[in-house]
Amino acid sequence: CPHTSYIIAEDKYYNAMLGVDFIRYFDLNYELTAYLGVGGYYLGYEKISRSLATGWYYRESSSSEYEIGFSGGIQIHTKGKSGFGLGYHTLRGFNLQVMLGF
Repeated sequence: CPHTSYIIAEDKYYNAMLGVDFIRYFDLNYELTAYLGVGGYYLGYEKISRSLATGWYYRESSSSEYEIGFSGGIQIHTKGKSGFGLGYHTLRGFNLQVMLGF
C-alpha cells in the first residue's frame, strides 16, 4: 500500500500450491480399496492489505515454504471398474472421487 492508512486483509493468502504425491493402494477385497499417500509440496503465500482511504487491495509481501502432505481414503468399485471414493489430504482437504470404467 503506498500510504500508511491500511489494514492487513489476509495475512497468509495462498497464491501457489504445487506438489507430488506417492500413493499406495491396498485391495481389501474385489470391490473395496484403501489408499495411503505422502507427498512434498511447494506453497506460496502473499500478505494482502486493504487501503482505508480507497478500499483498494495491495500485495505487501510474498513468501514460500515446503511442506509434507499425507493422504488416505477408500474407494468402492463395481464389476465394470466404475465406482466412487472418499479421501482426505492434510493440505488440500477432503475429496470425492468418481471412477468411470470403459
